[in-house]
Amino acid sequence: MSNDLSSLTTDFEVYEYIKNHLLLQGAKSEIKTPFVGDVEIEQGCAYRSDDDKKCAVGCIIADEFYNPWLEGKACHQQDVLIAVQQSVLNWAVNPIMLQEMQMIHDEKEVDEWHLFLEDMIKHFPNRNSFVQYPEETEIE
Repeated sequence: MSNDLSSLTTDFEVYEYIKNHLLLQGAKSEIKTPFVGDVEIEQGCAYRSDDDKKCAVGCIIADEFYNPWLEGKACHQQDVLIAVQQSVLNWAVNPIMLQEMQMIHDEKEVDEWHLFLEDMIKHFPNRNSFVQYPEETEIE
């Protein structure tokens, strides 16, 4: 997997980049804060975790465009989309695809990611652009 985000130009290339990142990482990116003693409480998914993990969208935000104030914002919000666009200059950001991939990271079990990510292939009939079918309207 290339770390050069500027080489990504199509929805499918970005999908492949994110998919490979998530499967190689094999863990959710979550913010945890100390509680009592050594016990930690999960505070939820994050673009960047305390232990340097990155979520589906966080992995396509370059270090120079990441800011902790992005945490807590949805991946389709303006500030996050701007950080992605600044990071992946040669790609027309597809917020619907990002929401779908972020939902897999946030809501599915890690050991099931590969199934849901592989199922997304149906959204790339030409291996180029992401296509959302009308009956799939769960994404806000």
